[in-house]
Amino acid sequence: EQWGVLALPKQYERERRFVNLMRQHDTLRRLSDDEYDRFIQYMESSSNLVLDVMRKEKQANSPKAASAAGVDDGPEATAKNPLVPLRIFRSRNVSGANIVQALSVVGMFGVFFMGALYLQRVLGYDALETGLAFLPTTICMGTLSIRYSERLITRFGGQRVTIAGLVAMVIGLVIFTTAPVDGGYFLHVFPVMVFLGLGAGMAFPALAALAMSGATPQDAGLASGLVNTSAQVGGAIGLALLATFSASRTESLIDGGTSTLEALNGGYHLAYWIGAATIVVA
Repeated sequence: EQWGVLALPKQYERERRFVNLMRQHDTLRRLSDDEYDRFIQYMESSSNLVLDVMRKEKQANSPKAASAAGVDDGPEATAKNPLVPLRIFRSRNVSGANIVQALSVVGMFGVFFMGALYLQRVLGYDALETGLAFLPTTICMGTLSIRYSERLITRFGGQRVTIAGLVAMVIGLVIFTTAPVDGGYFLHVFPVMVFLGLGAGMAFPALAALAMSGATPQDAGLASGLVNTSAQVGGAIGLALLATFSASRTESLIDGGTSTLEALNGGYHLAYWIGAATIVVA
């Protein structure tokens, strides 16, 4: 029968299950008889005909067939079940938390990348020493996130904790801009790692809490995922910009007669200042 279990040969069991799944969601009912017949012909001619249906029906400008194949180009705003409902951005907490998250991680990613280059290329650390140098950041961030961030958010509120964390991150970045080519770890690096760890341990959990507080119960998981996505996207774009500005600054200093180490360090300092500025903007 046309809309029941399809009488496909046994070797096409995968296609049979696929079409029956479409039938359960009432997708096939939107196809005309001609479109349905063509679809079945495709399904019977090859084990990969699901892809053929999507390509050929799309090329034939058949909206119904494209919808049946799951490749409808309708925007999220008009989709019946969108992956990211746009209504979630109506909340100021959700939108604001994502913007702040995307901007604040620029400084963090900058330190993780530029800071590692400073330790290795300027101070001469090896890989193990560089990893151990960043250990205070991990310890402070993990301790605050696991044991104390929830208490701080409950007592002072998410916004205040976020601001305190961002201020700590800015302080750490500003300190790093003073690191010389012959800097010492405990004088020029260790305080930076502590401030960044404390700042991230306060700000990031608070931002996640703010985002979820502005979402409905059914969108809570989506809100949490959006915050994490904003961190990754903001960090990637920000790091690319920081690396570009840093390299340009280094080349400019070298062309002006500055030594290689001084030029490298000058480029890193510019990246730290830009990272601090993005956090201030956030």
